[in-house]
Amino acid sequence: KALKEWTDFEEANKGKDAGKSTLETEEQQRTDQEQMECHTGLLLKIHTHQSKDQPTVGIGISATDYMGQLQAIWALTERTSGDLLQDQAAAVRLALLKAGNQGWSNIQVELDNRKLVDAIKKPSHNNHPMATLLEDIRSICNLFQKCSISFAISRKVECIKLSLHALNIWIDEEWVNPNLRC
Repeated sequence: KALKEWTDFEEANKGKDAGKSTLETEEQQRTDQEQMECHTGLLLKIHTHQSKDQPTVGIGISATDYMGQLQAIWALTERTSGDLLQDQAAAVRLALLKAGNQGWSNIQVELDNRKLVDAIKKPSHNNHPMATLLEDIRSICNLFQKCSISFAISRKVECIKLSLHALNIWIDEEWVNPNLRC
């Protein structure tokens, strides 16, 4: 009887790691899920560059996958507000809208401006146009399955080049990997 029960137990747990506790198994499943999300999500990097000659701002946006492979880029030109932080917030809103239009559900936005990240996460702001932009950003983020905005000093050479390039274009430019499935 004991041998039969042991055989049944082993068959029921075939393929499972019998040495792990329930807590360890749940932790492993959570880690596997996070890794899967990492493999399906995209990292957005954004850079703005204000023109010295014209009242415009160039915006460079890049989207890379978990392996660092470039999946999409945008070079956009917008009218400057005259406020660097407000221009950067407008660029974040545009990047989120572009990602949403692609149907992406899992994105991470890295910004190199801690003040902007704090402003996005803080519920109030004194400047009304800025407060509206921040509210828009938070609302758009809620439309994604997973959207995080964080501070990171990261290499974003392609975004810097795109934002400088954007100052010299008449029509916004974009390239999206046609084979991307998110």
